Amino acid sequence: MNRRVSIRRQYREIRRLAFHHAYLHRATVTDRSGNATTRDGPLVMPRAVSELSGSYGGHWGSVKTSSAWGGALRYSATRSSTVTFRFTGRSVGWVSLKAPSRGQASVYVDGHYAAKVDLRSGSVTGRLVVFSKSWASAGTHTIKIVVLGTAGRPRVDVDGFVYLP
Repeated sequence: MNRRVSIRRQYREIRRLAFHHAYLHRATVTDRSGNATTRDGPLVMPRAVSELSGSYGGHWGSVKTSSAWGGALRYSATRSSTVTFRFTGRSVGWVSLKAPSRGQASVYVDGHYAAKVDLRSGSVTGRLVVFSKSWASAGTHTIKIVVLGTAGRPRVDVDGFVYLP
């Protein structure tokens, strides 16, 4: 009996998943003899929340713009301003806008430094997941964004958050 198993993965490029709709991941394993077994993973339902779902500290403004996912976003150009989002899930993403005049922010997950995110880009592009983090199983987590006050381009935008419960 041949004990070596090869796993064939098929991925389709998905441009957009609809939020609040369930999706099923299916994997098929085929051995060298051609025997195939298919298993379904758990149903997942991507969730999206607006910029209003965060808890803000420091100085933040709000602006309506067609570049934003919900038509508006929060922004700060003040060093050490923060936004905190608490959720229960296994994956999270920060949605923001990138532009030539945007600065940097530090991201903390569950109280630990995770990354420095630079929102500078050659052109204005909205509705981007600029930071994401995943775990093997669902749990209660907190993501905190801290404005760094980058010289010459201090502004950081928060358009919302996406997560998988």
